[in-house]
Amino acid sequence: MQYVDNMMLSWTSFWDILDKLGIVAGVFSLLVSLSIRAYLWRKEKQDNALIDIRLYCPEPEITITLQGQIRRKNLTRAEVQGLLGILPMKEKGKRYELQALNQKVFFDALEEAQVNGAIQELVITCSEQELEQFDLGTQVDS
Repeated sequence: MQYVDNMMLSWTSFWDILDKLGIVAGVFSLLVSLSIRAYLWRKEKQDNALIDIRLYCPEPEITITLQGQIRRKNLTRAEVQGLLGILPMKEKGKRYELQALNQKVFFDALEEAQVNGAIQELVITCSEQELEQFDLGTQVDS
């Protein structure tokens, strides 16, 4: 009889330990799940942030903000060129030429804007002659 009581006591304590482990595992799983959800929410928010594209001419100092913005997750050279392509040209039918789009500095700035959530704009430096190919009218920001 003593043996049966001891056996029952050991099984009871065994199940108590398993219950406690299950509760701990459940709480841990909940915390992990919530932290993953929060990370994905922040990541989606950062990826959907809108980035301004600006043309900047240092001499004379002129800044032009392009109409439209690009989502950070879609920020590629092709998207930037597409946005530049909608600018009106002085010579109708001619394609724009910007040397900055072929330089490493531009690709580095583009990559940094893709991954750095603090960056809200992509600035493309160009010369006065390069700006003159566009029919910008009143789009100059100053």
